[in-house]
Amino acid sequence: MFNKIKNNRKVATVKKKEQEMSGVKSVFLPALLLVGSALQIHAENVWRSWPRDDQHIKVVSQNGAVEFSIQDFHGEASCYTYFPVSGSSRKLLRFQYRNTRITQGKRFRQQLKLMFTAGDAQYGSRGIVTLDLPVRTKDTEFRYEFMPPEGADKFRLLLPVWNDGNGTFHISNLSLRDLPDTASIPYLSNAPSLNGKIDNSWQKTGRLGNFCVIGSDEASRLDTSLQMAYDGEFLYAAFRCSEPEMNRIKRNMTQFDSQVWSDDSVELMVAAPNQEARQYILNVNGTRWDGRLSVRVPGDPWRAEESWNGKWKGAASAGKDGYTAVFAIPFSDFGAGPSGKWRINAVRHARASIRESSHLNCFEGPFNNVEKFATLELDAPRTAMLRRYTEPISAAPLKIVRRPLQAEKLAYRDALSPRIMGMAGTVTKQLYSSSFQRKHASDWTKIRDQAFKEIAASGMEAPAVFPWVSARFGSRQAAEKYAERSQSGFLLAMHNTSHSAAALSRGAKFSNPSLKNSVNAIDPVLRNVIADWLNGYLAKEPWVKPLTIMVRGFDEPSNNLEEIFSFAKNPQNRENLNDLDALIRREYGAGRYGIYDAFADNRDPEAPFRRIAFLRYWNDRLDEANAFYRNEVKRHFPQIPFTPVVVNTVANYRGIVDFARLAKHADWIGVDPYPTSALAVLGRARALYHTGFSVKMARDLSGGKPVYSFIQAFRYHGRAPKGTELDEWVAQALKNGAEILNYYSDANLETCPEVFHAALETARKAKSTRLLRLPVTPALGVLYSDFDFWGRADDAAHRYYALYAILGESLGIPFEYISASSAASGQKNLKSCQLLIVPGLRFAEPGIAEKLIRYVKDGGALVIFDPEALSFAPDGSETPEIRHNLFGLNAPLRPVAASCLKPGPASGISPDCKLPLAAVKNMRDGGRVHAFSVQMPKDAELLALYSDGACAGFKRNFGKGVVYFFAAQPFGNSDFAVMKTGWNVFFTALAQKWKCPQKQEYWNYQLPGNKEQK
Repeated sequence: MFNKIKNNRKVATVKKKEQEMSGVKSVFLPALLLVGSALQIHAENVWRSWPRDDQHIKVVSQNGAVEFSIQDFHGEASCYTYFPVSGSSRKLLRFQYRNTRITQGKRFRQQLKLMFTAGDAQYGSRGIVTLDLPVRTKDTEFRYEFMPPEGADKFRLLLPVWNDGNGTFHISNLSLRDLPDTASIPYLSNAPSLNGKIDNSWQKTGRLGNFCVIGSDEASRLDTSLQMAYDGEFLYAAFRCSEPEMNRIKRNMTQFDSQVWSDDSVELMVAAPNQEARQYILNVNGTRWDGRLSVRVPGDPWRAEESWNGKWKGAASAGKDGYTAVFAIPFSDFGAGPSGKWRINAVRHARASIRESSHLNCFEGPFNNVEKFATLELDAPRTAMLRRYTEPISAAPLKIVRRPLQAEKLAYRDALSPRIMGMAGTVTKQLYSSSFQRKHASDWTKIRDQAFKEIAASGMEAPAVFPWVSARFGSRQAAEKYAERSQSGFLLAMHNTSHSAAALSRGAKFSNPSLKNSVNAIDPVLRNVIADWLNGYLAKEPWVKPLTIMVRGFDEPSNNLEEIFSFAKNPQNRENLNDLDALIRREYGAGRYGIYDAFADNRDPEAPFRRIAFLRYWNDRLDEANAFYRNEVKRHFPQIPFTPVVVNTVANYRGIVDFARLAKHADWIGVDPYPTSALAVLGRARALYHTGFSVKMARDLSGGKPVYSFIQAFRYHGRAPKGTELDEWVAQALKNGAEILNYYSDANLETCPEVFHAALETARKAKSTRLLRLPVTPALGVLYSDFDFWGRADDAAHRYYALYAILGESLGIPFEYISASSAASGQKNLKSCQLLIVPGLRFAEPGIAEKLIRYVKDGGALVIFDPEALSFAPDGSETPEIRHNLFGLNAPLRPVAASCLKPGPASGISPDCKLPLAAVKNMRDGGRVHAFSVQMPKDAELLALYSDGACAGFKRNFGKGVVYFFAAQPFGNSDFAVMKTGWNVFFTALAQKWKCPQKQEYWNYQLPGNKEQK
C-alpha cells in the first residue's frame, strides 16, 4: 500500500520547544509561511484503544488532550481517532506529545500511522503511512506535511503505535490544516530596491515559503521564502534565507559565470509563454551566473546553455542570521512582455549549518524541468497569481518484487565470498554539518569509534582511505590497531585535488581556470605530480604499504572533460586548445574533425564525427596515463590490485570511457551507480536495474574483469535507500559480476542513521554468501559500439538497458555485451555467439563490418534494431556498399511515422502480437520514434509490418547464416524495461529457435532473507 501514498512531504518529526539554534528548524520541522487563511480541522472528539477492552490499556480524553497508558502489557497496542480530508491541497498534521514513566522492551518502537480510505472501504485501502516517533520526556512539537492519496476522503490516525513498551503517552493541540500553494503577485508602480536587502520597498510583494528538498517529499530544514512582484519591464524576486551559522557560509566564487551554485546560493528559473526559458543564480557575494534553458529534443532533460548572457540585475546581502538576495529579470531577456502564463522555480543551495538543496515546488525529477514549474499568470497592470506545482511522489518507486529464489539451481565459485568495503563517509567528521560537529564536539571520538566497531563487525574492510586514514582514526597507532583487530586494511587513493593544484602550479595544460583545482586526468604534468607524491608519501609513511589492500586511480576522470576541452567555456586556454584541435584533426579526424566543444552549437552533420575523433584521442591519452600509473603502482605494490579508474555511472551511462581499453591496465574495473540519482534524472524505468546494468556493462565490455562496484548507502537526490533496496542493489551487482562492493556513505549518522544500520545488515548478508558462477560464453550477444555511442551523443544507454531488462531480468536469458572494438581487433571472436543483437551501429568502428559479414556467412544469426546500421565510417564517408552486401538494401531510408509493428510470417510469433516502438530520448536526433520505410530485398521474407501493411522488417539468409533487419528502433527509451510487451514474446521465440537458454535462476538472485517476494 505504501506506493499509493501521494506527495508525502515527510517533514515528519520533531522539534523541541527550546531549539539549540534560532533560525534552524529541527530535522523534521518545516517553515510555515502561510498566505491567506488556512482551514483548520479538528479530529472527532472520540479516541479508542486497540486492543479494545483490555484492562492494561487506558485512554483518557479531556479538553482536547489525550493520555494513552499501558501497564504490564506486551505486544502491539495503540489508540486512534479519525480525520476527514478533502480537496487537492497539501495538509499539515500537527500536535505536541511527550512520554512519561516509559519503559522499553528489546523490540520497542514508537510510531504513528495514517490509514487512508474512501467511502465504506477498509481503512488502509487507499494507502498507509508509517512514521517513527522518537521518545521525548519534554513537550515536543510534531509536524507532518502530506498530500492525501487520490480519492481518499478520510483517514484513521493511530497515535501512538507501541510495541513492547509501557508508560504514558500525552497528546495535545492536535490539528489538521490546509497549506496554501498560491500567492498574489502585485504590479508595482515603483520598482523595489535592488541593493540585496529586503527593505520596505518589498513590503507589498507576494510571498510563498515551505520549500521542499529537491527530488523528495521532505520539507527543507532551513527557512526560505520567495517574494515576487512585477512591472512593465521587470519581474522582481527576493529570497530570504535563514542561516544560523553565517560564519561558515560558503562564498568562494567571485567570477561571473563560475560555478556559483557550489556556494551558498539561490536560483531563479523563469520560462516565458513563448517557451523561452532562463536560469539565473546568485551567491552570497552577489556573484552572478546565467544560462538559457532548453531541451535538445523533446523528451530529453532541460539543459543550461552557459554561453547565453542576459541583462538582468542581482545583488545579495549577508546578515547575522541569514542572507537575502534580489533579482530584477527583464522581460526583454525572453523577447516577451508582462502577460500570459509564465513558469517559475526558485531554488536554494545551503552549504553551511546543513548541506541541502531545496526548491519552491514539489515534484520528482530534475529541478530544472520547466513543465513542472509553478505557474504565474501575468496580465499587466493587474495583480497576478503564483501557484506552486506539486505532484504525487511515490513512496517506493524503486521497489522490486521477485518470486521466491530456488537456491538449489544456482552455481557458486567454490568458497569465494565478495569483498565488502566502505562507509568511509560515515566516519568523516568534515562531511557533517557544522551544527552536528558543534553539538558532538565532546563525544565525536566515542561516536566515531562505535561506528568503526559496527563496521568491522559487519565484515566490511577499508572504512577509511589513504592518505586520510590517520586523520579519520585520530592517529596512526589507532588505525594500525583497528586493522589488526579487524584483519582488514585500507584503500589508497592516488589522486586528489591537491595534486591538481600542484599540477597547475607546474604549468598543466588541460585545465580550466574557472574550475577550482581541476586538471584533466590525461595531463602529463599531473601524471608526474602524482608519481612524485606517491614515491614521497610511501617513503615518509612506510606503515602504509602493509595495510594497503587496493590502489585506486582516478575517480570519474570524465567529469571535467567538457568544461576543459571547450573554446566556449574555457577561452583562457585557447592557445592550448588550438594546438590540440590541430593534432586531433591530423591524427584522428581525417584532416577535418577536431575538438568536440560540448558548449558550442553541435547541430551540424559533422558534430558526430568531431565527437568520435575527440573521444578516440582522449581514450588513447587515458590509456597512456593508466599504463604509466600501473607501472608506478606495481613498483610499490606488485601483488595489490589496481583500479585505474572509477567510471562515472552515477545517474546514467554516458559511455565516454572505453572499457575495452581500460581493461588492459586494470585488475579491477570500477563503477558507481546510484539508483536514486538515475530515478531523479532518467525516471523509474531506467533506475530500477541501474546497478546491475552498470556492473554488467563494465564486466562484459572489459572482457570479464572483476568489477569494483559502489553501492549507494546515503541520501541522494532527496531519497535515502531502504534496507530492501540495498539488498536488491547488492544482489544485482553480484549476479552481474561484481566481486568487490564499496558502500558509499555521507554523514549518515546525521542525515540517515537508518541507512547506516541497513547497510551494515546488507553487508553481513552479502559476506555470508558465495560468488555466483556465471556463464562464460553465452549463446546470445549484444554488440556495443563506442563509436556509435559517441557519435549519437547518447546520455542514457536506453537501447542497451531495455535489452538488459527484457533479456535478463524478464526472460532470464544469459547474454553478454560485446565490444565492437574488441571484435574488430580480433580480441573477441563473434563465433562464440549463436545469436547477435545490434541495438546501434550507425557510426561503426573500422573493421567491424567485415567481422559481422564473416560472422553471418559462417552461420551466425544477426538481429539489427538500428535501421541506419553501418551507414558511416569514422572519417564521415558513407558506406552504402556494406549495407547492400549484408542487408540487401539499395534505396535510401525515408522516415515514417509509426508507434507499433505487426509480426510478419518470418517472426515466428502470432500476427496478433503487437510490437510497440518507443520514442528516442537522451540522444542526438531524439524526440521521435526512429522508423523508416524500407524496400524488402527479393531474397528476403517479411519479418514485420507497419500498420498500413508496408514492410517494417525482413529476414534474409546470407551465407550459412541469417540477418533479421528491423526498419524501426524499438528501444528508444527504457519504457519497455518495466512492461511485458510483444518483444518479450519475440525474444522468447528467437532464443528458443537459436538454442539460447532461458529462465536461468541466477537472474532471480536475492540476498538471504529478502522480504520483497511475490
